[in-house]
Amino acid sequence: MTIDTGKRTIRLQVQKQMFAVLVGILFAICYFPAPRNFLDTYLFSHYLVSCSFIVLYVLYQLYFWVRDLSYLYASDEVLQGMLCIRYFRILPMVNAKRAIELPQKELLKYEVEKRWYGLRHYVRIWQQHGSELYVFPPFSISLLRKQEKQQLFALLEKYLTQK
Repeated sequence: MTIDTGKRTIRLQVQKQMFAVLVGILFAICYFPAPRNFLDTYLFSHYLVSCSFIVLYVLYQLYFWVRDLSYLYASDEVLQGMLCIRYFRILPMVNAKRAIELPQKELLKYEVEKRWYGLRHYVRIWQQHGSELYVFPPFSISLLRKQEKQQLFALLEKYLTQK
């Protein structure tokens, strides 16, 4: 079973870039003479309108920070008997890409954590390798749809029951 949020991640990144370009264009238009005179005469000050575009952009980016959305790839089909999870956060200037690869017999348990009043969902995986216990950093599953979350949990449960 494979879960891949690659297309959704790309779509979100393109939407964020397009929104940044749109806000930049609207901000610049507010300072051209004709729109500036129109705004100052009939609506609000062009300063207020241009600042509201900037505030709107900051709020839009803040949404992604609050939700802590992450790209996620989980598969047990790459190597037989191995669970492979790759993930990274979808935030500007965050380049840390992480991976978890463990044999099915070494998965000890997993736990789901909800943070920020249920806006963020994380999964933490525990691995038992001989007498050593390893705890992987939690990864966000906030971007996953309900069906994909169920598939991920079914995949993890399958590894737990096959010990």
